[in-house]
Amino acid sequence: MTALAIGTLAAAVRAARAAWPNEICGLLVGRPRAAALSIRLTAGSANTPLSFRIADGEIAQVERSLEGSGEIVRGCFHSHVFGRAMPSRRDAAGAVHRGELWLIYSLRERRLRLFEWTGSAFHRRHLRIVRDRRGGGTGLGSR
Repeated sequence: MTALAIGTLAAAVRAARAAWPNEICGLLVGRPRAAALSIRLTAGSANTPLSFRIADGEIAQVERSLEGSGEIVRGCFHSHVFGRAMPSRRDAAGAVHRGELWLIYSLRERRLRLFEWTGSAFHRRHLRIVRDRRGGGTGLGSR
């Protein structure tokens, strides 16, 4: 099971609404095989209402910031402006690493869903929304 703090979720939804009419994107960060995730938003300067792009340099920057922390990039977060909280064909074409997580928020449905890429398809994973840890902030890194 994978967990996301309610404050992180709320901040991600606010960011998605603020980015409208474009999609928003970020990286999912957490310890390997641990349940808890946080989101590091990325600039998404090439984002459109139907697509997002996380630049290689942004990924490298987040990876450098995680060095020594025990955390790694575990996947990506993005919004769907008009579509469902389900991976699109474009998402499937962009999925690379087996086991990476995809967290998708639909502005239209106001729904959040988590998926894992198997190497050939997305499989839905259970996402548990948990209370924020006392003094832990939102778990949402800025761009």
